[in-house]
Amino acid sequence: AMNGSGYITLDGSNDYAIINRTISTDFTIAFFVKTTDTASTGQWYSGDGLVDGEVGGVTNDFGTALIGNKFGFGVGNPDTTITSTTPINDGDWHHVAATRNAVTGAMKVYVDGVMENSTTGPTGAKTSPSKLRIGCLQTNIHFLSGSIDRLDIFNTVLSDAEIAQLAAGSVPGSQKETDLYPDNIINFLDFAIFAQCY
Repeated sequence: AMNGSGYITLDGSNDYAIINRTISTDFTIAFFVKTTDTASTGQWYSGDGLVDGEVGGVTNDFGTALIGNKFGFGVGNPDTTITSTTPINDGDWHHVAATRNAVTGAMKVYVDGVMENSTTGPTGAKTSPSKLRIGCLQTNIHFLSGSIDRLDIFNTVLSDAEIAQLAAGSVPGSQKETDLYPDNIINFLDFAIFAQCY
């Protein structure tokens, strides 16, 4: 359900939103999440989907998920997952972000504007999913109970400083064009322009 505050609330059983995948090489996925869920652990697709493009098998996919009580980000072929050090399931809003460099394979995860983990993952374009799902895995399982707000997807690797700006609630100057509803914040008022909710 989309509510008047501009964020989506997900019931953990069948709620999700779906968008076209607009990223495949360098990218940043950033959003606010509020949940008290505890998910399974392992690769990202074992957890509850946040913004996800999981495709079964050994594929060129990627996604973000709640893994245990942490924020997780994974890239496929070979499957490589990293998680935050800070739990995000305390029922408060947390800003989370994942970045990925297609040339070097560098992967990073951030919580509340701070980089908490990094690794070197697979390189190259990740084009297996045609859509991304918000609130569950792209394969229509592992639903999140919670809320997601201000999803922002960039086809560049944002810097630590730019991610800190997003976490503080402002849009980095270089990214103003994604503020479709011109209020100097990126939230579901912008996102609703191209999201379908279920």
